[in-house]
Amino acid sequence: RMQETKCSPVYRLGRGARRIYTSDPHELRDWHENTIKGKAFFAFQRAYGAAEQAIRGKDWVWRREAILRADMDLHYQYHEGCTKCSARKICDGFHGDYADFFGTEEAQPITDHELTDDPLYYINNQSKIVEEEDKSWAL
Repeated sequence: RMQETKCSPVYRLGRGARRIYTSDPHELRDWHENTIKGKAFFAFQRAYGAAEQAIRGKDWVWRREAILRADMDLHYQYHEGCTKCSARKICDGFHGDYADFFGTEEAQPITDHELTDDPLYYINNQSKIVEEEDKSWAL
C-alpha cells in the first residue's frame, strides 16, 4: 500500500467480481463503508463466489476468470489457425498490443497430440533444472 488509507473490501472471484475489480477502488470502499446496499452487495458477492467455487471448483472459476480477463481487459487476439490447435482451450492467444503491431500470422497450431483443457499440461511435462542455490526452497 502506498497511502495510509483503508483497503477495499475483500471479494471472491466469481459472479460480481468483474464489477468490483473494474471500478474505482476508493469509490467502492466508500460505498461499502457508508451504505447498507454496499455492505449487502459485498456480503452477497462473497457468499455467491464461495458457493460457485464450492460447486464448480476453484480451478473452473480461475480458468473462466483468466479467459474473461484475456478477452475483455487485454483484448487478446487469435489467428485462424488457432481453431485447429490442441492448446486452444488453454491459450490466451496474442496480447492485443502485440497483435496490433506484428499481427498473428506467426501462429503455428499444435496438432501432434489431442486437445487439452488442462492449463498445467505443458509445464507438467517439461524438464526442470533447479540451480544449486535454489534447491533448498524449490524442491
